[in-house]
Amino acid sequence: MDNSILDFLELVTSKEIDYRYQFMTDQQQMIKRWDTAPHHPHIPTHPYHVHEGEEVKSSQKMNFVKVLEAVSEIVIDHLMKEK
Repeated sequence: MDNSILDFLELVTSKEIDYRYQFMTDQQQMIKRWDTAPHHPHIPTHPYHVHEGEEVKSSQKMNFVKVLEAVSEIVIDHLMKEK
């Protein structure tokens, strides 16, 4: 998991926030992506959702701090398993 990448885009207005936070390996393979794209209306938390591999799941509304916390947990878990 060394050299992993967190790519993000936030569009903040007075009414809403649209975002995409994509956590990837150094080979740009997606580990996890949180976004607000409207293409999954069946998700109960629409438009908020998370991609984990091929799965799309409900997600709370995210922000950069929440994503950093989640990514930190993933990296720490991965490093602990390597020991």
